[in-house]
Order: sequence, then structure tokens, then C-alpha cells
Amino acid sequence: MKLPSLLTFSAAVFLSGPAHAALTAAYQFNEASGNSASDAIRGATGVATLNNFGGAQWVPGKIGNALEFDGANDFALALNVIPTGTTAMTISAWVWADAAPTWGSIVKNWGDASAGSFHFGFDNTSGRISNYLAAPQAGPLIAPGILTLNAWHHVAVTYNGSAGNQTLYIDGLQVASSTAPPDLDALTPNMSIGVKTNNSTLAASGAAAGYWDGKIDDLAFWNEALSAAQILQIKNNGDAGIGVVPEPSSMALLLLGVAGMSRRRR
Repeated sequence: MKLPSLLTFSAAVFLSGPAHAALTAAYQFNEASGNSASDAIRGATGVATLNNFGGAQWVPGKIGNALEFDGANDFALALNVIPTGTTAMTISAWVWADAAPTWGSIVKNWGDASAGSFHFGFDNTSGRISNYLAAPQAGPLIAPGILTLNAWHHVAVTYNGSAGNQTLYIDGLQVASSTAPPDLDALTPNMSIGVKTNNSTLAASGAAAGYWDGKIDDLAFWNEALSAAQILQIKNNGDAGIGVVPEPSSMALLLLGVAGMSRRRR
């Protein structure tokens, strides 16, 4: 039996505890057909539109299904979840890389000529996971080692403007940190999954598009910098086949828990 993704389990425990970081967007990629990916938090506002996929994009993932990118022209666009003036955030995802293309993109809000809020993916041709922030530009934050191909990895980046730092995690462990600005600009109203777009985010960014080649699963955003223990919990839960998110807001937890239990009854 396939276990439902994100927060179906331990709902009573988390609902009775304190509400800390709010989960602001969650793409479970559990669809089986179609050219859109739902956002379990924002609903219709956060739906990601798939571009150039050939119809076989929904594949078995780390937790439930995942979205598979061909590394040639596949990408998705959604309304940006990081507003101008953001002072803290976390991005988390499970990724499977078939290759490490130049600037291979997990998720970005970044244009051709102007830096945006975040630029999360491979750094140039190094095969190392990285993140850039801007307001003004900060970074790069780059993992010390090359990401193993053809395997699932949990990747996360946290940003804390008041502390002036950003931190990178791979497979639940902190691997790098760097300085960061006190707040972030949002370059455009959209963000791109699996590609870097041009400044209008209506098309891929030419030779520097950095199409993701592989799979992405359970992409999620929080409005605070999660702790190292929380990041490790997300990774361990994923290894157990469940996508429980640590201490989100009660409403986000309730919505996702109900959705997950509904899928189980079908």
C-alpha cells in the first residue's frame, strides 16, 4: 500500500504542540496525469503549470509520485511564494539527478539580468548543490562535494536574515553556510521549477536555462529558517516513506492531514 505524502500521520501530536514555522507551499507531485501540479497549501493560487512535458512526467517518487524532467525543455511555473521583504525562509525537496547540467535548477526566482530571491540547484558545472540569495546578491552557498547521481537525496536551504546567514543541508546534514542579507527582493511574481527563466518568467533563460535532468518530489517552503533537527526529521521521515513536516502551523497541518487521509480511503 502506498503511503500518502506530507502530514497524514501524527496529526494529533503536532496539532497539540506549539505552532512554529508556517508551511507556505507544498508540491507533493502525486498527480498521475495532466499538466499541472497542485499546491497543498495555497490551493488554486499556487498551482504550477507544466511546460513541454510529453505526457510521461508522473513517475514513482521518493514519497508517492514525483515529477520527472527530461533535461531538455521541461519546466514548471507557479506564483512566487517568497514575497518582497522576506526575512526568513526554508526550501526543502527530494531530488534525483540523472545528470548535473550547467546551473541545473531545482527551483528559482531569478532572471537573466537581475538577481531575485533564490537560485537553488547545481552550481555551474561543478555537480554541487548551491543556493544564491539577492538583496543585494549574497553567496554563493555551495556544497563541498558532488551530488551522487541516480539516487534520491534530500536537499534543503534555510535563510535567516536577522542572523545574516543561509545554510545548506544534504541528506539531513549541514554541509555549508554563508552570509546573507537582512531581507530579500522578489524579482518577479513567479518562480520556476526545473529551470531558470528570463526576467519576465515567461520563457526559459536561453543557454543558461539549467534544465533539471531527473526527478523532483515533495518540494516545500516555510516562512522561517527551520532548525538542523527539523531538517533531519524531514529527511528521516522521507526515508520512512512519509512526508511529515516538523511543527508547521496548525492550519497547514490540518489541511494536509485531511487530504492525505482522504486519499487513503479511496
